[in-house]
Amino acid sequence: MHNGDMLIHPDIARKLAGLLRPAATPQIQNSIEAYGLTRMELAVAEAISEGLSNKEIAAKLFLSEGTVKNYVTDILGKLSLRDRTQIAIFMLKK
Repeated sequence: MHNGDMLIHPDIARKLAGLLRPAATPQIQNSIEAYGLTRMELAVAEAISEGLSNKEIAAKLFLSEGTVKNYVTDILGKLSLRDRTQIAIFMLKK
């Protein structure tokens, strides 16, 4: 972790996601893609909202950690957010 990043325990993140986020529908996915996220950026953002670390995301999506970090940076820029916690909150609200 760096830059004050805080990870949410995966079990807690899943419970919160289940409470706050309805099942992903094409309409919700299209609204998120309207922000300019690619499918892979969306997958990384969803994994962040599940409380996964960069290492865990890399393993889940068959990417290197460096590639995941690049995606996180791109997502932050596209959504004008400061950190991965804000990505998680954004995804839970959408």
